[in-house]
Amino acid sequence: MAESAVVALAGTALGGGTAWAVLQAVPAGDGQWPTVVRVALLTGAAVLTVLVAVAGLQVRRLTAGGRADVSGRTRAATALATVVLVLGAAGVAWWQLRRHGSPLVTREDGTLGTDLVAGAAPALLLAAAAVVAMALLGPAGRLVEALTRPGRGATGHLAAAQVSRRLPVYAVPAVLTVLAVGATTLSGLYAGTSAQLRDDLRSVAQGAPVRVVPEEPPATVEPGVVAPPPPSLRGAPGVVRSTPVWLDEGARLGDAQVALTVSPVVDLAAVATGPGLAGTSTRADGQAGDDATGATTHPLVPVEALTTDGPTADGVPLPGGATTLEAALTVELTVEDEFLRTLQEGYEQDVQNYVDGAHGGEPLPEDEARSMARQVVDEQLRAAADDRTVPWTVSLTLLDPTTGTLDVVDGPTVPVDRPVVTPQEGRAYTEAEVEPGGGTGTVTFTLPEGSTQVLLDVRIEAPLTPRDRWEPVPAEVAARLSLSTGDGDTVLGPATEGWGAEQLAPPDVTQAAQEDADRLAAEAESEGRDLVETRVDPATGAVWVLDDAVFVPASLDTSGETWTLHGVARSNWPEQTVVVGPGRSYRPPPAEGPFAPPDPAASPDVTVEPVPVALTPEAARAANLEVGDEALVEAFGTDVPVTVTTLVPAVPGTLAPRAALLDRDGLLRALAADDRGLPFPTQLWAATVPGQEATVVETLAGRDDVVSVTGPASGAALVTDATGAARRVFWVASAGAVLLAATGIGAVAATLLASRRPEVAVLRALGMPPVAQARSRALELGGIVAAAVALGLAAGLLVARAVVPELARSTTAVDQVTLAAPLHLEALPWVVILLTGAIAVAAVVLAQATRVRRQALETDYREEIR
Repeated sequence: MAESAVVALAGTALGGGTAWAVLQAVPAGDGQWPTVVRVALLTGAAVLTVLVAVAGLQVRRLTAGGRADVSGRTRAATALATVVLVLGAAGVAWWQLRRHGSPLVTREDGTLGTDLVAGAAPALLLAAAAVVAMALLGPAGRLVEALTRPGRGATGHLAAAQVSRRLPVYAVPAVLTVLAVGATTLSGLYAGTSAQLRDDLRSVAQGAPVRVVPEEPPATVEPGVVAPPPPSLRGAPGVVRSTPVWLDEGARLGDAQVALTVSPVVDLAAVATGPGLAGTSTRADGQAGDDATGATTHPLVPVEALTTDGPTADGVPLPGGATTLEAALTVELTVEDEFLRTLQEGYEQDVQNYVDGAHGGEPLPEDEARSMARQVVDEQLRAAADDRTVPWTVSLTLLDPTTGTLDVVDGPTVPVDRPVVTPQEGRAYTEAEVEPGGGTGTVTFTLPEGSTQVLLDVRIEAPLTPRDRWEPVPAEVAARLSLSTGDGDTVLGPATEGWGAEQLAPPDVTQAAQEDADRLAAEAESEGRDLVETRVDPATGAVWVLDDAVFVPASLDTSGETWTLHGVARSNWPEQTVVVGPGRSYRPPPAEGPFAPPDPAASPDVTVEPVPVALTPEAARAANLEVGDEALVEAFGTDVPVTVTTLVPAVPGTLAPRAALLDRDGLLRALAADDRGLPFPTQLWAATVPGQEATVVETLAGRDDVVSVTGPASGAALVTDATGAARRVFWVASAGAVLLAATGIGAVAATLLASRRPEVAVLRALGMPPVAQARSRALELGGIVAAAVALGLAAGLLVARAVVPELARSTTAVDQVTLAAPLHLEALPWVVILLTGAIAVAAVVLAQATRVRRQALETDYREEIR
């Protein structure tokens, strides 16, 4: 026990002093001496306890009360118990780590704490691997001994036999080597994996090599002027490709708040920085690459799952280089003789009502009744003549497919005069003087220079009936509309032949309805029934006339370069704005009449298909959605129907765990159906020529249409290197383990040189050459170390697969997305440490072999004179 105390005390003093000396080389190391003293004392006490316990067992076995373990069962049982105990402890620690996903746990008060059991998982698993290696050492040695026995040479067989018979001695270098190599491999995989995860998070946060916040121009209020598109980065020096991006951090998916990113996914996949996630392929410059088919691929942008047709698929592209559009509008308004007869019949009916007292007053004589009715009708005609001009408006819905800007542009109004009916004193209204109305105008739309525009629809607001009073005489409407560029290229024609409107019917539909009305009117006349039914819109007071309850709609002909519209005011002319576009068609009024509530079962012509969306797993869980489910996304001031097509680990440009990605074209189609467009882009993302990011940032920062520019450093600013200190600690511990293993191997080699000196003399006497003895001794130690290195590599890899992903992710912020952490090896330090250890062990083996050879050459040595 005294010997044990001396050894423990000397080792404690030497180790503590060395640790203190090393700490002087690091910042604040000189203030760590209390920690060094505590660790040294605890370690020395533990070593002394083990040594005393071993000495006590030896004394007990040698005393009269002890019995020798002749059969070896006690040793076998003890070894088995040790294996089971260590494996059990390692299993419990690993289970605890998997259960929490991190050594860090959140206490009930919200603070972070350390789970010591989970934190001990790497060490216990490595210890379990070392114990397993030690348990396999004996069977493996005996197997090698049996395999080498039939050989002609004695070198290999002798080495295997000596290892099998000296397992307690060779267990020390084997265990130390397994632990050192396993710890170094674990450190290399942890360092590489945590660094790769850090780079992945930075890549996701960065979004693109260059991100630009553009300056939003003031809103355009001048009629007919199309708002300028957002600034483009195309053609900028060093910029390879760019795309606009819309960000909405406050979007809602069901009851969950998500960070929404919208962009053309094809361009986004080519621009966004790509993390090196498992199963993905990225270019050397960190951006998405192309697969074998030439399609752009990106680990976070599922192009195929999100791509859909935008509103441009049904629109008409305007001729390239067009800077203006001219809409020529011609309107003719006339009063037919039948309308004057209807006015006269209405006057006669009013006279009769006054005579009969039907208006609630006293019956009047016929002369007085005619004077009263004439006064009312003439007043209505004069009021209509005094306010005869109404503004017609032509609007265009234009989309810039390059930037995704959708704008409904109202052109300057075109004044249109309603026809005037001037009554003649003492004459019937059928003989009144009629002045036709109408108007002609050219509406000019100014387009931004260099933009590419697509015409999505044409809107016509054509009021004819004043909303605040009765219109005494309806007008026949005949309007013509053409659209051409400033260079004379026509826009309407074959490309718009299939366009339609919900309120206006194609000419053949109107003609068929008119034929039905004429036929039924003839039948009604032959039967003596009323031919006309008049209905009043209870909401607006407008009057519609139906021939024998058959509604004859106004007509729209879009088959030619000039559109034609025909209708009758107060009968079938729509007072609401008429939208003429693709996918629209005439919708007949309900059977109850043109002013009856619409049928709830009737579906509108323009339906909104759900937009494909990609969600992060956390967003899908928060909204209780799975792939294939449909939901509503509330963003940009409207609700957008979406369908979940895929899940992605993260969304470029945001570290929010709840995030969603939409294709711009699909979202535009949904918004266009509601006459809405996307707002001004939040940012512009650009991919650059590798190595020119700083130059591009500096160049773009000097532009007047740019608010701010961020480069690759933005991702590093958002994600700190939280595992840097832990990686350094791992490497220091690995270097210490390798140094300890080399020292232990050297100590074992020195012990064997002294204890096996007589064996050298015996083998020399039996005729074994000195070189063969040296080679055999080198094979013993070298073989044990080589086998332990292989087991250590396997142990390090297995332990790393079990714990490194959780350890690497444990330092990720709680409010950040969780990415996959596939194993990556930081090769350079790993190779340097193992190669240094290999050189040290090789030196020990070489020195041992050299010393054995010298011993074999000494002819004066005798066992009796030792």
